[in-house]
Amino acid sequence: MNNLDENKVNQVIQISKELEEIKSQMKLKQAVLDSVLEDLGTGAMFQDPSDGVVFKIIQPKGAFVSYKTIGYDRTKRGEEKRGSLSAKEAKENGFSL
Repeated sequence: MNNLDENKVNQVIQISKELEEIKSQMKLKQAVLDSVLEDLGTGAMFQDPSDGVVFKIIQPKGAFVSYKTIGYDRTKRGEEKRGSLSAKEAKENGFSL
């Protein structure tokens, strides 16, 4: 393997696991929220009594897209169908899977 800073490597590994868990939780929460919003219906308005914030259910006009300038690919984990990094490439670079 390379002469990489082991602490930084461990940080990337740990943070990637945490982000994947958060993404999974966010997908579940978003699905529940979407269902509830559908039930309430477009145009419905309500207020949070704790802070006064007003909500209105809308049909979004578009989505904001952000592009990262750096990221990572990784091989699959557990029962995932595939990762963004091929096992072949990982093996070619000296890693055992």
